[in-house]
Amino acid sequence: MCSCSANGDVRVSKDVANTNYFSDTSYFTEKVINSSFGLTNMIYANGLLVALAWGGQIYTSFEGIEWTHHETLSYDEEHYSNNLYNMTLSIGHNSNKIVLGQENNTITILTVPYNALTENKVTPYPQANFVRPVNAILTDITSPGVYASIDTSVDPNASSVTPTYQWYLENSDGDPVAIDGATDYRLDLSTIAVGRHNIYVEVTYSDVTRVDQPSSSRLYGPYAFELYKNVYDVEVTYSSSSFELVEGYDASQVTPITATIENIGNQPITNLEVVTSGSALTVSNLSSQNLAVGASVTVEILPTAGLSKGSYAPEVTVRSTGNFSKSEPINVDVQEAPYYNFTADLAPASLSLDYNYDSADAVATVTIENNGNRNITDLQITLDTAGSNHFQASATPASIGAG
Repeated sequence: MCSCSANGDVRVSKDVANTNYFSDTSYFTEKVINSSFGLTNMIYANGLLVALAWGGQIYTSFEGIEWTHHETLSYDEEHYSNNLYNMTLSIGHNSNKIVLGQENNTITILTVPYNALTENKVTPYPQANFVRPVNAILTDITSPGVYASIDTSVDPNASSVTPTYQWYLENSDGDPVAIDGATDYRLDLSTIAVGRHNIYVEVTYSDVTRVDQPSSSRLYGPYAFELYKNVYDVEVTYSSSSFELVEGYDASQVTPITATIENIGNQPITNLEVVTSGSALTVSNLSSQNLAVGASVTVEILPTAGLSKGSYAPEVTVRSTGNFSKSEPINVDVQEAPYYNFTADLAPASLSLDYNYDSADAVATVTIENNGNRNITDLQITLDTAGSNHFQASATPASIGAG
């Protein structure tokens, strides 16, 4: 059964008895032929629906769903302005004949030579089912492969046709916008941003052998989805990234590096761990493996006691098995214990001068060598009382580097 309102809203029911206006199991479509359609009459002749609208517009359809606009009948402008279309334009039928009445007593008779429906020359309207991944608007898309889909296996109209698909996402203006590349029978919802969305899918059945209507399309939707992801994540803030130590250090006196771990996800963490690679570091003060959303915990990181001279680069890893793992290198540099030593050599060890000696001959050189592993600073050279009566020291270097 097909009905059409004056403003062009079309309702097509599978059977006369079941005509629940709001049930899509009864109605195939609610397509609008034209927002200013102005229906005046509709007839059915040999499998063809013909609708006459105000202004003389003629539309035809085989099943009341896919409509095609044809010629516009002539009419009198005066009658038009006085809303008298139905008095001057008319349409009727007799068996396979369509009779069109126009202005100036003009009658046009058209013949529908065969019933395109019974001759199987019309591609039927899609009656497939829309399938949600879960029977609820709220949908978890944490993992990929969460599909909304079209099931054509339940649709007898799908046999011997080629179905194609295009998925749409409603924009802020309420308009469906095609999703690039979304042309499969199913849509992976995990590819869409979290949040509330209205989703549509256009299903088209095509059969080029059905020459009177080679294709038929149906727009399913809108279907509301509230998409969300379970996010397990932390932000780790370290007070420093290295230790500078000296051989023989007291580990209990070393200032620890702190790592503050904050749950920045939307799910509580129940298996938090902080571990290190190698044996150069130890971690302490992890008060609990549970961390609520927005909560934080601070651990202390210290060098292991007794590390020998050398450089170490262990990693500290904050992890929750199956959810996340974040690693950060902590450099440990252990220097050799301080050793100060030097030798001094005086040359010449003695001087023998003439009575009227030249001052250039009255010079002794002191050579100092730093044999330790640290720089010598604040170096001073002094003369004893006897020496200071006869000699004076020249400028002394401020420091001597190790080796």
